[in-house]
Amino acid sequence: MALIPITGQPVNLAPNNEKAFGCEPSNSFCALYGKDDGERIMAEMRQEPCGSTLISNGNFADDSAWTSDTNMVIAQNKATHVIGTSGEMYQSIAPITGSYFQINVTVTGMSGGTLDIYFTQSGSQSKRITGNGIYTFYLYDLGDNDNILFLWSSDCDASISDVSVFQLLAEADLNAYLNTIDGVFIKLMTPILIDDYIIFSTDTDLLEEGCYNITITDPCVIVDELTDAFLSPDFETPSDWNLTSNTPNISIFDLGPPDNNVLYFDVSNPAPQPNLAYASQPFSIPTNQRLYVEFEIDMSGLFHDNDVYVVLYAADGGDIQEIIRASYPQSTACSGHCIFRAILPANFLSSSNTDLGIFIEDGSPDGGNVNYIAYAQMRYAVISSESQGFYTSNCLTVSENTWNTKIVEGFADPINSFPDGNKSLGFMFLADYFWLRARLAIQFSNPHSPIKTENYLYSSGRKKKAYAQVGKAWDLTFHAVDENMHDTIANIINCDVFTINGNEYITDEKEYTANYGPKGVDPVGESTIEVQRIENTRFNTNV
Repeated sequence: MALIPITGQPVNLAPNNEKAFGCEPSNSFCALYGKDDGERIMAEMRQEPCGSTLISNGNFADDSAWTSDTNMVIAQNKATHVIGTSGEMYQSIAPITGSYFQINVTVTGMSGGTLDIYFTQSGSQSKRITGNGIYTFYLYDLGDNDNILFLWSSDCDASISDVSVFQLLAEADLNAYLNTIDGVFIKLMTPILIDDYIIFSTDTDLLEEGCYNITITDPCVIVDELTDAFLSPDFETPSDWNLTSNTPNISIFDLGPPDNNVLYFDVSNPAPQPNLAYASQPFSIPTNQRLYVEFEIDMSGLFHDNDVYVVLYAADGGDIQEIIRASYPQSTACSGHCIFRAILPANFLSSSNTDLGIFIEDGSPDGGNVNYIAYAQMRYAVISSESQGFYTSNCLTVSENTWNTKIVEGFADPINSFPDGNKSLGFMFLADYFWLRARLAIQFSNPHSPIKTENYLYSSGRKKKAYAQVGKAWDLTFHAVDENMHDTIANIINCDVFTINGNEYITDEKEYTANYGPKGVDPVGESTIEVQRIENTRFNTNV
């Protein structure tokens, strides 16, 4: 498992609460977001490597797998540089382009100099180390990388040990879907990678008013749960496919190595347009359950003058129901061989659908164009609350009417910039992207002025105040919300900065509790804490 849900945020992807949770009818609370006022729905997860390290002999048990200068010594499970001249050590890895990596290394015995890590073909170091420590770096491969290299300056006496390199999930691997609570797909949410944290977000201004949830898939887990829908996806058994068309000729043709059999599409007559062709198999996937689907297509061998669309479809012999649409070569999402992913709500497909297949649409203006597909496969998995690798959030409401609510926010370490600061309470805070933020119905009551003071008693018998601190405090009531939102509030008020509508408050609350009714079993409850507004605190000193 690569994706780890983080509890205590308005969008909760870890349904471990004991009370009503999610979008069930019994839950009377949904996290509220305003429409058209610059608000964003944000959810955060953390990721861990789900594969093995790309490095061999990272613990330096012997001198194998690494190439180094003569002034490098491997002994006692570490590699040490002998000062005098600069030295390097590197290891080849399989070429990987455009991925995201976690690099771990332990540095000891360093009294001077620099140690540079190169994990790119650009010619500049990826990271520079100037002191001892256990280091973890997160890097994008900036080119067609094929090695990792450590370079010691001539005066550097450092040793390295416990080296590992893991390929992490990058943006193309991550899929967060905003859906209606009825399971209708609305849009993909944008992922942002910050170290081992992933922030998914979307603007609310373009959303229709209504209730939504978020489904996030973990590809490291899902790959073990997927079921193939097509027999002979490489077309090596032609009898598994039913071919139909109107104008063009379609066949399964032996092209010879390296593709061998391909789905061959000959646009011999361009009229009428578009030119259509179908290749299908009997329907074999469930229709009454919510599905995660992947459509893998290899169109890298297509020859054509215009864009060709390949659609994964369901049909009953003529009624096409589109599931996923891929285009070549115009689509920036597909360079010929690619995978498209989607969430299908329950009963998305018509009950009359009896065939599942690929549908080719060629808009070429001239006849004689030849297109072929070397591989086509659909894989699916049923999404249920018990399934690993699928995370579904609580209910999220988008509304233009946010009357009597205020924005309550918590910020981590506003003094130190990323990456030295901005990590707090298990979240990755970065002001431009993510912070704990909730729109809540609140009420201030019982204004009072807490006072702290100390008096001096002089020998004459006179007393005089040494100092006095006068503040302004209120009882702050958060109106009825569910258990998840109370978890969020408890985190917000304990952040480095806690604000309501931009005004900063502090609280000395040692325990945060909510009232869930006489027996504590109600799904929602109110909570009250004492807060002070920082700018209203006054001091008097007499010396």
